[in-house]
Amino acid sequence: MPIAVSLDRNVAAALREQLRDDIVSARETLLEDGARLDKRIHKARRRLKRARTILRALRPLADKAARRLGRELGDIARSLSAARDADVMAGTAERLAGEADGPEGEALRHLAGTLAARAKAVHAELPPIEAAAAGLAQAAVAAVDLVWGKKAGRADVLLAGIETTYRDGRAALAAAAEPGAHDEALHDWRKAVKHRWHLSKLAEPRTAAAAPSVVTALDELGEMLGEEHDLAVLAATVTADPALAGGEAEAGRVVAVVAARRAALQADAFARGRILYEDKPSKFRKRLAEPATLVAAGTVDAPVATAA
Repeated sequence: MPIAVSLDRNVAAALREQLRDDIVSARETLLEDGARLDKRIHKARRRLKRARTILRALRPLADKAARRLGRELGDIARSLSAARDADVMAGTAERLAGEADGPEGEALRHLAGTLAARAKAVHAELPPIEAAAAGLAQAAVAAVDLVWGKKAGRADVLLAGIETTYRDGRAALAAAAEPGAHDEALHDWRKAVKHRWHLSKLAEPRTAAAAPSVVTALDELGEMLGEEHDLAVLAATVTADPALAGGEAEAGRVVAVVAARRAALQADAFARGRILYEDKPSKFRKRLAEPATLVAAGTVDAPVATAA
């Protein structure tokens, strides 16, 4: 369970404690006996995502060391992702197939079967668990050894981190909403939303930044953008290799179904995002330390559009 970071204690020390705990937990999860390997990897990668978010918050205090450790954790997570990514793609195609009829449904069922077989083959290639565990052991030591700068004891380091993720998310939203924006822009926005969500969950609940409505709305938006990204990857994969769906015509049908679903998700995500990021950063900063009982920047009490 994550710690609740109180603004009355040394926040930097509390964040470093959570950082180390997440890295150690990720390592222990990978080496755990009994649980399925894919579930262990998924759980470990989730821990590493939060650890990397914490490192972003700690950059003003540890800078280069925090950036370096963040890159190392990212490399470890990616080394474990092949089977999970293959499963997600196959699962995405299967869900779409269950909702489609006629030629589109046939093409999607063919694609789902092909991708399931591919995922099975990927699972046969064991991921580098031992190497990842060794890397995480070193990372845990590096987390403890992070050297803070002169502002290490400042109580607002967490709120400053949340403010930074808010600015990043607001800029990423604007870039993703530009006509003709590349798929990568939406993926960058998703990552920014996730960073803000992780840090908001770590903040003590009495702060407006961690109001339950904000945390829940960020989680929902992040999941929505995650689904959108999975669909983008699926479309790109089928476009590059139409035979996966059975041929050019079938691939075209798949891409059309995916495009319609993505359009609905994007419309919903942008509607939610404009509420969560409606305040200018200067206004958001002023309201960060308000009690959670007040209306916080990003609260989504207003009606939110839903995908058709």
